[in-house]
Amino acid sequence: MKSFKFKGFILGSREWREKDKLITILTLDQGKIKVLAKGVRNLKSKRAGSLSTGTYIKAICFKRQEDSLPILGDLEVMSQYLYKENNLRLITTILYLSEITDNLTPENQPEPKLFILFKKTLTEVFVYNKFDSITKYSVELPYLLGFGMNEKAKQLFLCRKVRKAQEEAERYICSISDKKIRSLSIMRT
Repeated sequence: MKSFKFKGFILGSREWREKDKLITILTLDQGKIKVLAKGVRNLKSKRAGSLSTGTYIKAICFKRQEDSLPILGDLEVMSQYLYKENNLRLITTILYLSEITDNLTPENQPEPKLFILFKKTLTEVFVYNKFDSITKYSVELPYLLGFGMNEKAKQLFLCRKVRKAQEEAERYICSISDKKIRSLSIMRT
């Protein structure tokens, strides 16, 4: 049985069978990975609260076979951005950043620059209240992943037209991923 350690941000999760969850994580070394968290949907699970979107964790995974999903072992919560503030704007920010990152990032391809940008953006928003960092991230994300720069969004951002730049970046991201950004419906209310 192979094992590997990592630090990463939880981008999201979904139910898997009766008591498990499939967790999507952005790591520095492996890029975006999916791991199986066994038993976390059980009412008595101590790890369930540690696996929410936006949580920065240090963990170990085990893999039985080459083609099987890694199973999440021990984990340590480094930071839980989602629970730092009881503020809807900050909560929707982490959901939005996680969703667009998950939608555009391929699995198992190391993207260290993306990891660093994601971490930096969360710090700027949650520690320094620099909400224009969200727009900067939305503009830079497709370029970092090789989809090209949306020049219109970049120019709008440089001209300090942050809201228009954000809208343009969102349109571009949706056109690339062919997915609607669900967290936007929460952000716009």
